[in-house]
Amino acid sequence: MGTAKAKPELVLEDLEAMDSGITLDDMIAGDTLVITEETPVKAALDDLEAIVTEDTPNDEEPALDLTEDASIEEAPEPLIEEPSPEPPPVETPKRTRRTKAEIEAAKLAAAKTKITFAEDDGLIMDDLDSCSDMPDLVSVDPFEALIEDVGTAPEWVTIVAYGKNGTGKTTFGASGDQTLVAEVEKDGTFSVRDRGSKAKRTKIKSWQDFENLYWYIRRNPYKYKILCIDTLTRLRELCLRSVVLNKKEIDAELKDKDIVRVTLPQHGDIGQRMIFWLNAFAELPLHKMWICQEASGSEDKDVANVDAYPDLPRKVRTYVCSDATIIARMEKRFKTEVDKTGKEIVTVKYCMLVKPSESYLSKDRTNVLGTGLVNPKIDKLIEKVYA
Repeated sequence: MGTAKAKPELVLEDLEAMDSGITLDDMIAGDTLVITEETPVKAALDDLEAIVTEDTPNDEEPALDLTEDASIEEAPEPLIEEPSPEPPPVETPKRTRRTKAEIEAAKLAAAKTKITFAEDDGLIMDDLDSCSDMPDLVSVDPFEALIEDVGTAPEWVTIVAYGKNGTGKTTFGASGDQTLVAEVEKDGTFSVRDRGSKAKRTKIKSWQDFENLYWYIRRNPYKYKILCIDTLTRLRELCLRSVVLNKKEIDAELKDKDIVRVTLPQHGDIGQRMIFWLNAFAELPLHKMWICQEASGSEDKDVANVDAYPDLPRKVRTYVCSDATIIARMEKRFKTEVDKTGKEIVTVKYCMLVKPSESYLSKDRTNVLGTGLVNPKIDKLIEKVYA
């Protein structure tokens, strides 16, 4: 049970301050103080009691009615709310930034549907999916931009020219005006000194020089139109020394060191390294010409029944020939004529042979060179391919 609520007490000064007409003698003489409704004190006490009642919590428990007719209602059990299960986390779909191919495909489709975008449109594929007014654009597969006609000529051609010494390989490779010749053979370009060639050259003395050449062309794209490596056969020797001696740059101490034995794993490393870097050069934005020495009399299955082919390790030769646009065998032919005075005049012709043959390896994927060219010029050959 709670304690009875104490009634507010009034001090003497409070009563005297009220205009009630009650004196101190009346309060002392009487046992109780009777205050009527008409007196201002009654109204003041009611206001004071109302204030105390609101501010003071009521601790008294209500009295129970124990009569026969009374019914005791049990207090309802408190309602315990079960905690609601947390909803599973919603996975936000990843908003993938478009690739270059996807952007090109979107622009291609936009041109067909008369929709234009700025270069830095910043669209995301999710944004395109939510666009209901661009059905043609949304339905375009990004891979569509990579599909072209079968008859489309490659942007850059790769020529493999091989032959015996003195058959005009270097002359052919250095005949272009905007050509860079990577000279691996010692004084290989000496034969074109008086031919009026406008090509430039750089000497490759180590495998590191060959790798540096790649990075130079990559930093300076379109500075040259044609790259000619003279020769891949000699380049393989630089790669061999790099693998066996475990150094890309051969210093003076190892420059003349004789390599007596090459293990089978090292042969495999040589082939893999050459294929890796030739494939990297193939991606550069210019035409490529690989010059090789000629080999013959092999039991390899890929050159069976062929008397002449590029002098390269089998694995490297297979990669180079399969990647080439044109495989040409260089020959030197002599033509003897007699002038009016009876004097014999011998004319030398340098021939580039691309017609399929059973005696030598050749190929022409362009189908525009016929049997080959006489005294070929690389600039004219490229013009003929893209005519």
